[in-house]
Amino acid sequence: MRFGQLNHRVFFDGDGGGGSGGGGDGGKPEDFNYETWLKEQPENVRAALAKHGEESVKGLKAALDAEREARKAAEKGKADRERERKEAEEKALEEQKKFQELADARKAKLDELEPKVQTVAQERDALKAQADDQAAVLTEFLAAELKALNLDEPTKELLTGKSAVEQLRWIAKNREKLTTAKGLPGTPLGSGGNGKLTDEEKRKQAVKIW
Repeated sequence: MRFGQLNHRVFFDGDGGGGSGGGGDGGKPEDFNYETWLKEQPENVRAALAKHGEESVKGLKAALDAEREARKAAEKGKADRERERKEAEEKALEEQKKFQELADARKAKLDELEPKVQTVAQERDALKAQADDQAAVLTEFLAAELKALNLDEPTKELLTGKSAVEQLRWIAKNREKLTTAKGLPGTPLGSGGNGKLTDEEKRKQAVKIW
């Protein structure tokens, strides 16, 4: 089997170029005929050279195949990355488009609701103002009622913490008892016999009213 003539140097570098066919007179390398030389070698040498050549060819072929596969894998990886990049860009654009559509729809809905919200806010403010006015009127009326009734301290303590409406309801419900407790005709005499109730008696009377 014939292969590159670099192989023949393995057999001549050790003897200074004096091997068979090389000549001892410093012949030029180009005068060397590898095929002639190979025919002159023993069978075992030719077999070793043939085996070495086959292994070299196999190794070279394997290296070329590996390089080819590596190139194909690199090209495939590059193509895959490019495809994934384009898909990601398209997906991002699609999501951006959907987001914009949702934003536009939300804005349109808000624009539609804004007048209604303003109307509700105005009605709320009007109702709050009306409620504040009514609360102020109730507070003034309650103050006038308490002043007119001139309630004793135990009764005032019982009313403490209640709203104006609750106090007015209580006064309306117990007005007759309150006027009786103030010493009007029909009021029982106190323990002192002078027609006045002691503080303890007033407290008990207020509790009975509640």
